[in-house]
Amino acid sequence: MPHRARPPSVAFVKRSCLLPADGFYDWEQAKDPATGKVCKQPYFINPEDMQVMALAGLYEYWRKPEVQRDDEGGRAANRMRSIRPRQSR
Repeated sequence: MPHRARPPSVAFVKRSCLLPADGFYDWEQAKDPATGKVCKQPYFINPEDMQVMALAGLYEYWRKPEVQRDDEGGRAANRMRSIRPRQSR
């Protein structure tokens, strides 16, 4: 059975989030004058003041159909409790 995503409007209303980022890449197609090949040139876009920016995002949950009780989130939370803060240098 193929996976069918919910309409974007449902995800936009119920499962939107902000993602902190220091920048993102935009790609421009350019022709190499030496070889004539088309390649992609990456450009890193970031705020001039080097502050953290927020990107809008949508998320979705997925559960394995054959697993009765998917408690991976609980195990991940337990693992996170065992991580100690990094010490200052």
